This record gives sequence, structure tokens and C-alpha cells, in this order.
Amino acid sequence: MAAARAPELAGAGAALGEPTSFRGGAGAPPPVEVVRGARTTFTNPAPDSPGGGYNPTAARNTQEFASPLQAGQAWNRGMRNEAVAAGDRRGFTTPEATLDAQYGGFRAPGQTLEEVKGASHVEAAAAYNKNPASVAAANIAEQKQQEAVKAKVGTDFEGRALKRYGVYKDGKIARPAEEHVLRDLDEAKEYAMEQGNPQAGHNYMEWSQRLREMYPDVYATTMKTNPLAWRDIVITHGPQIPATATTAPAAPSGFTETDKIGGGLSPFSVGP
Repeated sequence: MAAARAPELAGAGAALGEPTSFRGGAGAPPPVEVVRGARTTFTNPAPDSPGGGYNPTAARNTQEFASPLQAGQAWNRGMRNEAVAAGDRRGFTTPEATLDAQYGGFRAPGQTLEEVKGASHVEAAAAYNKNPASVAAANIAEQKQQEAVKAKVGTDFEGRALKRYGVYKDGKIARPAEEHVLRDLDEAKEYAMEQGNPQAGHNYMEWSQRLREMYPDVYATTMKTNPLAWRDIVITHGPQIPATATTAPAAPSGFTETDKIGGGLSPFSVGP
């Protein structure tokens, strides 16, 4: 029975719209729990129970919901419908504003988020129309702040990296002479700034070094054909290298590492 209720519950919840619909169930009496095995659904109390009022769970209209919030929403929806029906019987129309204030109304999924986005856009446009120079100055200041943060990440990475990979000249630390290390330092710094974290740059240095050691043929071919592609290889395949591995994984039986590369098979199926 519990499993059979799943489609019914999904449909009942979808009909209520987003969680803000019908005041999110505010003001409704506590729902009644219906337990079947390990699953619990929720209905609204009978008319003669504390709270009284609309009863969508009467024998003529039994309905269950997946959460107490949905049960509360359904209660408010029913109360709204009852108020409209009562007004019709008396020959008058209850104002929508009154119904919305008391019981809320249906709101499609995502409607509130779109309204918030729209309001933010209107506010931003109004601020710009009122004082374009001020808004432009604020945007420039924010951009400069972001650039300053990125620059600091790059500086922090480079300072630590040079202590490990740099050389001393005239008592001062300087960039190393090896071309591949210089290339790694520059690309690692850029990667760290993109990620907003100096550690990302140190990860890049480690990945690049280990991939060169594990797949020297691939590195040599890449440097001859398209050196810029090595950065993409490092970022894509570096995280796959096992943290404790220091040598290339054993090739499948019948293949050597060179055979794998020369045979057109991917040499980067590494890692767990």
C-alpha cells in the first residue's frame, strides 16, 4: 500500500506548486500522521478536531501528502476554496487580496526565485538610471577587488613554489633555469589564480612532474606538436593519479607502456 501511494503523493504535491504556495501551510492545524510500515504520510484533521474548519480528508475527499508542509498547504487551499464558495452562495465576491492574505495562493515551482531575480534586476537598473557614475565606479571597484584577490593568490603560490623549485643568485631566490619547470610554474600560477587557491598551483606542479615521469613519450610528443596542450593534460589527468603512486601503473599483460602509447591506446587510464 505504501509503494502504491507514491504516484498519488507526487501528484498531490505537484498540484500544490512550490513550498511558498498557500502561505506555506501557515495557520493550518497540525496534520494527522498515517503510518504504513516505515513510511509516514500526512492528512488534515476532521472538522470536529481541534482547529476545525476545512476537511480535505473526509470520506468524500480523502487525500494524503508526503510532508506536514504540504498537508498545511492543502488545508489553506481548501479554506480558500470554501471562502470563495461561501461568497458565491451569498452573492458577493471575496477580494483576491483578502484571500491571498488569509490563505495565500498557488505559486508555480520557481516563481519566487524568478521574482527575486526580477526585483534585483529592477533595483540595479533603477540605481544605474539614478546615478550611472556611482554604479560604474562600484563595478570598477568590485572588479579591482577581484583582481587583487587573484593577484594575491598568485603571489602566495609563487613565493612558496620558488622556495622549492627556485635557485639562489647573489643571496636572493630566483626562478630556475630549466625550461619545463619555468613552464610549469607559469601554468601552475595561472591555474591557482583561476581556482582562487594557492594549493591548486602546488597540485599542478606535482601532477605535471609525475605525469612527465610516468609518460615521457606522451610528454615529448606533446612538446613537439602542441606544447600548450600539456596544461590541459595535466589538469584533466593529474587528479586521477593515485596519491601514493610514484611510478607508472603496470601495463596489461602483453603490452608495455611504450606499446600502449604507440598502439593508440590512452596512456591516461590511471588512478583508481
